[in-house]
Amino acid sequence: MIALFALAAMLVAGTDQTQSPAPAATAAGDLPEIGRVKSRVLSCVALQELVVPSFAAALRADKQFTQAAPQFASYAEAKDSATTLPTNVKKANGAPMKTKLIAADPDSATPEMYLARLDKALATMQQEVLTISKALGDPRIAADITDPAVQAERAQLQVLYAAQVTRIATLQEFLERQRMNRAITDKTLTDQSVFSSAGVNMDDLQAAGADALASGHDPLLGGQPMINGLALNDKQSVADWTTGMARGVHNYENVAAKTFLDIGKNCK
Repeated sequence: MIALFALAAMLVAGTDQTQSPAPAATAAGDLPEIGRVKSRVLSCVALQELVVPSFAAALRADKQFTQAAPQFASYAEAKDSATTLPTNVKKANGAPMKTKLIAADPDSATPEMYLARLDKALATMQQEVLTISKALGDPRIAADITDPAVQAERAQLQVLYAAQVTRIATLQEFLERQRMNRAITDKTLTDQSVFSSAGVNMDDLQAAGADALASGHDPLLGGQPMINGLALNDKQSVADWTTGMARGVHNYENVAAKTFLDIGKNCK
C-alpha cells in the first residue's frame, strides 16, 4: 500500500516540512514534539528524529529509481539496436577508420548516454541511503538500548537499509557488466569508459569482464536480467527485472511502516 500511505503522511504533523526539526531533549522543559504532543519516551524521540527522516529518504530513493527504471530497459533496447561499423574500412585519404558503435536512429540516445544517466541516478540513490546509515549509527537507537520499541525501530531501519543497498548493488553490477562487455566487444569504446580516467589497465578490465560474465553470480534481490540480443525481448526482460526489484523493496517498506505506525500510536 505504497508504504502504508507514505507512513501515514509522515506521522501527520510531526514531519511538516515547513517547520524546523525538533531539537533533541536536553531538559525536562525542552522535549521534542511527536505530532503536536511532547513526549519523553525514547522510542518516540527516535521515531520523530531518526526513523521518519530515514523513511522519507528511502521514499526519495524509490522515486529516483522509478524515474530511472525505464532507462535500464531503454538501454537494453538501444544496445541491441545499435550497429557496429565494419572493421578494415578506410577513409578517402587511405587512413583506417575506427570501428564505432552507433545508434540505429542517429537522433536517439546511444547506449553510452543511457549508462551515464543511470550512473547519475545511482549516485543520487546512494546519497539518500546515507541518511538511513547515519540514523543507524545514532546513539538514540543503538543496539544496546533495552527498550523493545527502540529495538523494533532499529530492526526495521536495518531492513530498509539492506533493501536499498542491495538494490543499488544489483543495479551497479548490471552497469559494470555492461561496460565490461562493451570493452570486450569494442575496444574503441574503452577511452570513453569511466575507468580510463582512473588509470585502469583495460586488458585487466577485459579479463575481469570475461570472468564476471561467465561467473553466473546473482546478488540478492533480483539477480541479473536475461539478455539475448533481441531488442524487444531484452527491453521487456529488463523492465520485468526492475519491476520485480521495486515490488520487493515496497514490500519491505510496508512491513516497516506498519511497525513504525504501531509505535507512533503510543506517542500521541
